[in-house]
Order: sequence, then C-alpha cells, then structure tokens
Amino acid sequence: MPQEAPANADPARYLTTIDEIQRRTGLDFLSEIEDEAERKIENLRASRVW
Repeated sequence: MPQEAPANADPARYLTTIDEIQRRTGLDFLSEIEDEAERKIENLRASRVW
C-alpha cells in the first residue's frame, strides 16, 4: 500500500505479488529457497486481504 493512499482506501485494491514488491524495492525475499519454488511463490497474487 503506497504511503500516499487515503486513510479509508480499500486494502484489496493494493494486493500484488512478491515479484512486484521486489521489483520496486530491489530486495530479494526468498533467495534461500529452490529457484523453481521461489518463482512459483513470488508470482502468486493474494486473492484477499489477511
């Protein structure tokens, strides 16, 4: 969720993939797991807010 999002913003609007977060931040969250599993997990998009 971007810092500039309105306080009453629907969090579901900002659901994204780990890949997208990594692309924007330059971080690599799952670098310690097998590459194939890492690709599958990082490409998933949550279907609902926790």
